[in-house]
Amino acid sequence: MQFDGTNDEIYMKTRGKPLFEVKKKAIENCKEVGGIGITLVVTVSPDINLDSVGDIIKFAADNVPVVKGVHFQPIAHFGRYPVEPKDENRVLLPDLVKAIEKQTKGMLRADNFMPTSCSNVHCDVKSLSVVLPDGSLFPLTTMSLGPPKKTDNIADKTRTEVSQYWRVIEDTMDGGNDTEDNSWRSFVKRAKTHYLTVSAMAFQDAWTGETERWERCCIHVVTLDGKLIPFCLFNVTSKDGTTLYRRKTFCA
Repeated sequence: MQFDGTNDEIYMKTRGKPLFEVKKKAIENCKEVGGIGITLVVTVSPDINLDSVGDIIKFAADNVPVVKGVHFQPIAHFGRYPVEPKDENRVLLPDLVKAIEKQTKGMLRADNFMPTSCSNVHCDVKSLSVVLPDGSLFPLTTMSLGPPKKTDNIADKTRTEVSQYWRVIEDTMDGGNDTEDNSWRSFVKRAKTHYLTVSAMAFQDAWTGETERWERCCIHVVTLDGKLIPFCLFNVTSKDGTTLYRRKTFCA
């Protein structure tokens, strides 16, 4: 679900409408019908909501387990854009994770974010945490474990990555009395439902596109003639809005 912040001042700048209460109501509705899982997707702009990423993560943690994650997307410049973007118009992934560390007061640190095993290390980062009863986060990922290993099989990459995140938890489930009086078992039990993924992906536009990243992309749009177009390349435009691929018929 598109989610740019926790106040209407942000939405008036990004969407032109006061949408925060509407979005909160949508989350409540998902809770009421049995817990439809939601990922909050945030477009991050340096002069609009970069200073609110900590509040967004706290809001997400307060609404677990219906909210499963927060996915930050630093602003990329698609469509008609008459003036070439400057460096100050962008948010880099290192800027984002440093802001998260500062605004969460170190609850999520920069080294809790890892590049995924897919694509290029400059494309994305991801962290996984257990949300504790007091609303704080217990990170399960850290760069001290080393980055994911590269393989040539995208499906294997994804399966291996997910299994690595949860192997410690699964290996400790050895039967016995599953009561709340054992703190470790209580933690393991909670981790199965009260978890939060915080991730980010830096989409490429006409000014930031790199051929190597496009070649190794693992997120594609499939055209009706069977071609796989890297997601960023499919959406890229010149500054007057001209596209390479979006005008053509495609299927998701």
